[in-house]
Amino acid sequence: MQAIKSLIHPFLEGQSKCRKVLFLIDESNLFNSLATIDMLSQNNIETEIYVKTDRQQGKMIDNIQHKTSNKINYVSSFENDKVESLLNGQLIGTRIFISGPWSMIRQIKEIASSVGFTDEEIHYHGSDEEGKRVYCVKCYSYNKAEIDSNEITCSHCNTVLDVSKHFSKRLDSYLGYIQAK
Repeated sequence: MQAIKSLIHPFLEGQSKCRKVLFLIDESNLFNSLATIDMLSQNNIETEIYVKTDRQQGKMIDNIQHKTSNKINYVSSFENDKVESLLNGQLIGTRIFISGPWSMIRQIKEIASSVGFTDEEIHYHGSDEEGKRVYCVKCYSYNKAEIDSNEITCSHCNTVLDVSKHFSKRLDSYLGYIQAK
């Protein structure tokens, strides 16, 4: 049973100080997050939920609100200053769960890191194909590559790059070194 709990929400595994989880979710991922939200509530962990939606709160979303005891806050966007203000107001022990497109996840992770959240406190689930981001060390640009790619050609300078296994947290990408011939 413990293994199932860990699969559903890694917040509980080895993190007994987790008192609260702040959810920042794109509307398209709301349904996928409901089981995790429910499991956390059953374990008496407070949840605060923000859902980014482009439309007015509809009938289906009203039904979700009634099925969960948690208040769902709807926002039109996750603007940097609003997210920063929200994260700055959190108490120690709060975890963050971000679910949505990778561009949204990167944006919120960057803000969360800048206000003091650690990697262990930030959990996420991407909803679109991300592939690998590869940073070209010659022209300093970003490229997209297949997950299992070991070699790519930079789309900006046409240099053949060897894709490193090293992931740069600072650059949020894998490093692409100039291929030696």
